[in-house]
Amino acid sequence: MPNVSERPRTYKKPALEEVDPITNYIPASVRDKFDERQMARFKKLRKFVEFECLPLDTVYLHESTLFEHENDLESCPVIMSLRKKLEGYQLHKMFVPMDQRGYDSGFNDKWEVVNMVEFAMIAYLVGRSVIASYLFNLDDLIGLGTIQVLLRNGCSNHDLWVQLVDELVANSIKSCIMVSEKDVAGSDTLNIQTTCTINGDEMNEDSTMVLNGTKWFIKDAMESEIWLVLCVTEPDEGNIYRRHTLCLINRNDVPPNSTKIEPIQINEGIGKFYQVQFKSCTVPLTIIGERGEGYQILQTKSSITRLFQCLKLCGMGQESLRLSNKRAGERKVFGSKLQKSETFKFDLAHWTIKIETCKLLCFNAAIKCDFEGVKAAREEIGMVKAVTPKEISSLVDWSIQLHGCYGLCSTQTPLSHMWQVSRSLRINDTPDESLFSQLGRLEISNYNKFQKTYDQELISLAGK
Repeated sequence: MPNVSERPRTYKKPALEEVDPITNYIPASVRDKFDERQMARFKKLRKFVEFECLPLDTVYLHESTLFEHENDLESCPVIMSLRKKLEGYQLHKMFVPMDQRGYDSGFNDKWEVVNMVEFAMIAYLVGRSVIASYLFNLDDLIGLGTIQVLLRNGCSNHDLWVQLVDELVANSIKSCIMVSEKDVAGSDTLNIQTTCTINGDEMNEDSTMVLNGTKWFIKDAMESEIWLVLCVTEPDEGNIYRRHTLCLINRNDVPPNSTKIEPIQINEGIGKFYQVQFKSCTVPLTIIGERGEGYQILQTKSSITRLFQCLKLCGMGQESLRLSNKRAGERKVFGSKLQKSETFKFDLAHWTIKIETCKLLCFNAAIKCDFEGVKAAREEIGMVKAVTPKEISSLVDWSIQLHGCYGLCSTQTPLSHMWQVSRSLRINDTPDESLFSQLGRLEISNYNKFQKTYDQELISLAGK
């Protein structure tokens, strides 16, 4: 028998994919939706996030505070280095989600159109890292939302439409969407008071529109070149859902002294917010979709972006759980590691179940969007919007508590940033209370339809 030293060394250290395969993070109910090409992309994306982005998150959080404007972040050394590596991983194109009635992206080679379920997985994987969210344009999803609005609804100025889509995909310009107003409840968009008087029609290049009113809590208004403003254009329309139009404004066309932009003092960890006042602001007429469709357009946009925002939160929660596990394995409490305590085991299992629950809700909604359209999936998306931000913000709060004071150090750990993002999402767009009210109203409507049909069929069967 040969000595141990003479035996061939056949042991090979397992790779990450062998120990913890990507299928561990894909719900079993949706694995058959992905082909080999998509699975290969997920593996590359996960490897990029795990080995290139996560180790640099704290460096990025520190360096980003040194830049006065977010537009300057592209000159950040960490960002510049990772942009080059993205090309090596063949992940440099922007991913744009569309349902089965998707859009032909042949005129633009800077993006790749993917289905809703595939983008859902991309958002989940990217959400684990703060810097990866920025690199893949998922840090706030406003730009992606604007692209969705333009692709799905078109624009009265076709040449401008093509130019804007190109520039938004290339991330060379920023956009913002102005909906909320200070004196109007944010949960009821139909009550907005900003008006737009249209002079002429869309076919006439000399037509103009005049805006009056004040928009409040608008993210990145000062830094954006393109404004999408929801205004009342049809005040006499009997159908309250057909009174609003989404107007597109190029800031270069705004006359001097016709707008007033004031910053709102808020924690900059969740972004920069402004109040924008329009005073007889006369600009060229450019509207998204048709007149009177503004409310419906924004509802669709909100559903899509919020769904992927929630999937990003699921990834964020997964990373928060990993950091908590790591911390508990390193810290000793009363002579034994925190990881061995029954309380920690119980909490860890509890939050693992919560993440899986949120993830399943999100993927279920994405599948329905793909095959039946966004409107048909409104109930499923409503559940996602009501549950996910609340659960993930509570999870991150628990993780911060586990880390102690270290969890509050915004440049040492991403937990503080994660909490700000997840908690603010419960207020932005639609508050929790409004979401539960909408879900309850929808459920009552579905029940009434069912009961009425059931009673009618029962009577007809009794007659036979």
